[in-house]
Amino acid sequence: MNLSKIGIFAFATIAAITTAQAGISGVIVDESGTSVHNAAVTVRTLPKLIANARTLSNDKGAFSLGNAKKGQSIVVRKAGFLPETLSVVPGKKNYGSITLKRDPIETRIDSIMAKMTLDDMIALMTQAKAPAVKCGNSIC
Repeated sequence: MNLSKIGIFAFATIAAITTAQAGISGVIVDESGTSVHNAAVTVRTLPKLIANARTLSNDKGAFSLGNAKKGQSIVVRKAGFLPETLSVVPGKKNYGSITLKRDPIETRIDSIMAKMTLDDMIALMTQAKAPAVKCGNSIC
């Protein structure tokens, strides 16, 4: 008799957790609509830095996480892009396309690199610090 009460309690607890937490999914794309793979998708209760759940988007940009609840945020990050933060909407399971905007610094780096010659790039990567030259008791 007590065992059946425990079973009913356990089932009710699992049902309450399942309704309080909704599985979420979506697709990460860039501004041109191209899918972004290996974007880090985390669910966290801000302002805490520790993620409650995390995953990476697949090669089609799709992601799926099993637990998100009201009061939490979805944070999407990928190198070369600005991070995107969305609030978890109760009952919403599919967040559709989440667009990441390219980081303006990356665009600037690309434009500088496009103007460089191969010799410029090699020189930039192999620069060594020149040794200090002593002039008497001071460094010149």
